[in-house]
Amino acid sequence: MNDGTTYPTMQSRVPEFDALPGVSTSRCSTRSTIPPNVGGDAANLLGGLTVVLAVERIDHVVLNCNDVEATAAWYQRVLGMTRETFGPSHRVALRFGNQKINLRPVGAQADDPDWATGSTEAAGSADLCFVTRATPGEVRAHLLECGVKITDGPVIRTGALGVMTSHYCRDIEGNLIEISVY
Repeated sequence: MNDGTTYPTMQSRVPEFDALPGVSTSRCSTRSTIPPNVGGDAANLLGGLTVVLAVERIDHVVLNCNDVEATAAWYQRVLGMTRETFGPSHRVALRFGNQKINLRPVGAQADDPDWATGSTEAAGSADLCFVTRATPGEVRAHLLECGVKITDGPVIRTGALGVMTSHYCRDIEGNLIEISVY
């Protein structure tokens, strides 16, 4: 659905975009072959073509927060994440594994116009799933020890790697947090 909102294109944000070899600015580039990891219904949906660009992983996500400090403390205490600050405006991030969560204060764009946000700026609207090597029993015991209310679990779910056992809770902002064990 298009609500009429316009967003900057890569071409408008990167002046040298036209100079990139093999990059078409007139339409999305495609190949005429299906890569080995795509087949069946996906190949039919793509009409025999695949997009040249394929994402590899998520690098970071951004959570809009009413209280960055309280949110950072919750993720450090409950999920063992490491807090860091970055950039000239000392933004706050939570690092875990090879990923991070940037914590963006609601209304931050007024003070930091370079920090863009989604079309709806709302704290507590995310649904995130984190994977741990702990057992489901250890997850439950840890959440209870931290005073976190478990809203569901243990329950069986299907994640990116297959079947997992999950517990659900909410962070201090109201985001739905799923903690899973494969």
